Amino acid sequence: MLTSVITCWQTIYTDADGKSITDVYGPTGANYVGLGMIPVGGHMKVTQSYHFSANAGNEYQGDTLSFDITVKAEQLKNTVTMVHKTGSNWDTIDHSQAASAVLAYKMNNDTFNYDLAVNGLTASANYVVVSGTNPYNGPDTVQLVAFTTDGSGNYNVTGQVEDLNKDLTNAKVWVIPASDWTGPTGPMTGWNGANYLFEIALIDYVDPIH
Repeated sequence: MLTSVITCWQTIYTDADGKSITDVYGPTGANYVGLGMIPVGGHMKVTQSYHFSANAGNEYQGDTLSFDITVKAEQLKNTVTMVHKTGSNWDTIDHSQAASAVLAYKMNNDTFNYDLAVNGLTASANYVVVSGTNPYNGPDTVQLVAFTTDGSGNYNVTGQVEDLNKDLTNAKVWVIPASDWTGPTGPMTGWNGANYLFEIALIDYVDPIH
């Protein structure tokens, strides 16, 4: 049996899942467990344990198992995922909530070109995607997208912001209800963090001609 508990957005397996090493990594060990994103200057603590199933027979006494662990790191390319968070600083990912949003964007361009995919929010509700060093009331906060979810709480769009006229450097990105936003540069009118989707990695965008 495999237990994997990691302190960031990731795939988590617990004893209740009944997964074996082969189930998770494949018969040749070619599969990877997704550990999630690490923002600039951040870190990740990974805790894993491997043990026999409670139903293992006595014939396994004295046996040993050895294996190698490979950590695979890849540079993220202009994509950020947003999820529900909890905690006093809204920095703990809430795995009980399935809603999420993925924003893919062109990093260096005179317009902010993006693809947005949203899943699991309140149905037929108005939201905005806001970004900045501190989207709540920061001086660099800007609205990126305004949208209305469909009857299932989802939304998908490809679009662009033509007049952003600013760079976004190590910027946060949130999805918030439109009722908490004055737009187009804020500030927010209230705080209802349980209803927001927060980034799990910061973004950088460069407008070469602003």
